[in-house]
Amino acid sequence: MTKNSPTPSPASQRRANRIKLMVLWLIPFGLMAIAMFCYYLVQSGQMTVSSKNHGSLIQPPLQLNELLGNIQHSDSSGQPLDLDNPWQGKWTMVVRGDVDGAEQCSQSCRDNLYATRQLHIRLDKNANRVQRVYLTHNPKADADFSAFLQEEHRLTKFYVADQASLASLDSALRTPSGEAASFFLVDPAGWAMMFYSSEHTGNGKLKDLKHLLKYSRER
Repeated sequence: MTKNSPTPSPASQRRANRIKLMVLWLIPFGLMAIAMFCYYLVQSGQMTVSSKNHGSLIQPPLQLNELLGNIQHSDSSGQPLDLDNPWQGKWTMVVRGDVDGAEQCSQSCRDNLYATRQLHIRLDKNANRVQRVYLTHNPKADADFSAFLQEEHRLTKFYVADQASLASLDSALRTPSGEAASFFLVDPAGWAMMFYSSEHTGNGKLKDLKHLLKYSRER
């Protein structure tokens, strides 16, 4: 014969039910606490969140249509462009040309223009969805730089913005060590969202661009 298991008393059953209900009630608060703790670690730099992008994210993204106000735009020859939207519904690679005291595009700036041109070429059939911009506070390029743009970067647009508004953008475009960005990416709606420096490889930059173009709607 087998012995029957003892039947729990009503009191012990009620205690067990109360414990179960309390555990279920505490679970959401526990998850919230864990999420808040993880957020604190990420914000303080003690923990990083892996992602597919190779560039450095601009946190939070900057809306350039609001930040920079009225942008003067011209082509590489200096002829004004009649643009309602400077970003024209395209992804834009932007090279800043006069950071850290430079009055015109320095040699490193010219190297950055070359790098963005090569990336543009390597996009192949998607190249028409991307544009290149040189962004400065100087309203006019000198003769040497104008000739350089015409000879080497005819498809690069020349944008001029107010120096004071560019200062807040420049502060967001630096690595933790203080290095200025080589160039940064602006999405088709005018959001500056990612930048690149000397620590990023050409292949990594190209992978980012291809990934963004693949998963964004063609305008």
